Amino acid sequence: PDISLTDVSAKTVLCRLGDQVRMAGIADLGLVTERPKEKRLAAFKASMKNRFPKAARYDAESGNPWMGVRPMSPDSQPVIRATRFPNVILNCGQGMLGWTLAAGCARRVVSAMASNRQTAMTIAGS
Repeated sequence: PDISLTDVSAKTVLCRLGDQVRMAGIADLGLVTERPKEKRLAAFKASMKNRFPKAARYDAESGNPWMGVRPMSPDSQPVIRATRFPNVILNCGQGMLGWTLAAGCARRVVSAMASNRQTAMTIAGS
């Protein structure tokens, strides 16, 4: 494809990356691995082939399946807060909304950092 193709109802995306095609859209909750299970991958490829039959060579074995494991809260709301460790702030839980929420989360991280620094200064000064 010359442009990114998105099937919102199936929550799938297909786009060109150089001379290759990237297909995205699998979400496996609780699975922590770098590669999708073969059965899930086959079902995903079949679904993509059904939706976008001429967008890629689906029989090619040269692909590089991988999974971007991301912590995700049950409702995809980010978890942004200081921890019990100095200078460690959590910014996780967004799952597949990481890019979408990046700017807002960055603003909250800065706020948490400022609050954490103020707390540290108050404790040190008492």
